[in-house]
Amino acid sequence: MIKLSDKLKEFIEWRNTPVEDREVHNYTKLAAQLGVSTKTLTTWDKRLVDEELNAPSEVEQFLSHLYDQAMKPNANAKTMELYAKIKGILTDKSEVRISLELSADQLIRQHFESQKWLREAGYLPSGRVVEVQPERDLLSE
Repeated sequence: MIKLSDKLKEFIEWRNTPVEDREVHNYTKLAAQLGVSTKTLTTWDKRLVDEELNAPSEVEQFLSHLYDQAMKPNANAKTMELYAKIKGILTDKSEVRISLELSADQLIRQHFESQKWLREAGYLPSGRVVEVQPERDLLSE
């Protein structure tokens, strides 16, 4: 955490003021007003940015608090379940059913294409191979 001097506090206040509401609009004038160099202002700005980037986010704070609550000996089941779901420890094992409807022609075509693929890959012995003809486009005729 940064130790705050009066000059640094003034700089932070200036930095948090919307640009259009600032009395001083550049580092040179602000540095002269505070009695520090522009390099000092730049250093303070970088340190403040680093502090902001390294400060835990609200999500991290929430997760930390939730972890603390879930790990208590008297934690309720809902808190533990929520923490486990967020961390991916507990997953919902609902069943998903997929139905696929094929016409007889589509089914036969798929069967022959898969047979051809299996033969080419060496999984089935070579034998009589039936080539599948592509569907004719009625609009092109």
